[in-house]
Amino acid sequence: MELFATVNSGMEQLAAQEVKELVKAKATTHEALVEFKVKSKVKSKEELLLLVHRLQSVKRIAVNIGKFASVDKIDFSTLKINWKDFLSADTKLKINVENVKGNDNRLEISRKVIAQLFPVLEKEFKSSPHIEMKHPEVEVLIHRSGEEYFMGLDVCGRELNARAYRLFVNHAAFKGDLGYYLVRKSGFRAGEKLLSGFAKDGTVAIEAAVYANELRVTADSKEFSFHKFPLFKEFDFAKFAEETFTVPKTATVIEAFDLGMQSVIAAHKNSALAKTKNYVEFHKYALDELELKFSEGEFDRIIMHITTKDEANLNEIYYQTSFLLKSGGMLLIIGRKGFELSISSKFKLISEEEIQRGESFHKVWLMEKL
Repeated sequence: MELFATVNSGMEQLAAQEVKELVKAKATTHEALVEFKVKSKVKSKEELLLLVHRLQSVKRIAVNIGKFASVDKIDFSTLKINWKDFLSADTKLKINVENVKGNDNRLEISRKVIAQLFPVLEKEFKSSPHIEMKHPEVEVLIHRSGEEYFMGLDVCGRELNARAYRLFVNHAAFKGDLGYYLVRKSGFRAGEKLLSGFAKDGTVAIEAAVYANELRVTADSKEFSFHKFPLFKEFDFAKFAEETFTVPKTATVIEAFDLGMQSVIAAHKNSALAKTKNYVEFHKYALDELELKFSEGEFDRIIMHITTKDEANLNEIYYQTSFLLKSGGMLLIIGRKGFELSISSKFKLISEEEIQRGESFHKVWLMEKL
């Protein structure tokens, strides 16, 4: 089964790495997109659902219909896809155009795709396709990547990086895919000790717990498009979940703290919704309490998300993290654009980067404890 996944810019390599880790498939990276093939003929449906529920870096996952240099050169009649695996005569469709600027441009692309696609579907199903803009069952996804247009059938029908567990949101926190990116950027692995500092709504700690304990980041929903695919008509979803998502034999527990009780309460609630409450400990601690609450050299990785009000406490952050980290342990600091971070003599700078998400900019510093 040919697939592609859309991602936020800068997440391509991580998404490819995840695909390889989960289903042992090599992904080809493009601008804001990775394409790959689920190789197993026997377990292709299981592998697709595993990706849906476990991929943490992607926005959308789609069955790959094809890619074209121009929407004017699309010829759906030449594509080798069994439409009846994914659509039926009465499926309610929507055309969704992404990564193209201007609503008029997106509408024009939609019209051209409909003009090419609908005659093919009419011939296949002996009836006219149904367009439903508000409550579609399946979305035809057109995603521009560089100079190419990728077209697919969206497997879920919504953006997966907007996590369902984030009901209690801190305005300074991130979406799930960026929280996960930061966890992986720190080098964190299952079995290590991680401290998430200034935890906000808990996204970073929750994403770390999901990753390390191989939990579901996406809860199943009957509204997901794949439930409408004829391919899954006889599929036993309950059996799949029972066999795939089991309690880890050895849990990796994430420690997290915030200065405010409101944030700690929000993080607890989000963690309960994410079903990670047994894998994350949230605390209301002051910064200068950390050396009293944890042991010297207890942590392999520490992630600190500092906002403007925390910048004056940088020396205390360095003091506490150097005490808590093992020798060679990694400290990841996330701050605002324009903040000039001075590197403590206790640490060696490994990398520095700037991340943009919409109108928001973040700077990320990774350093090693000497």
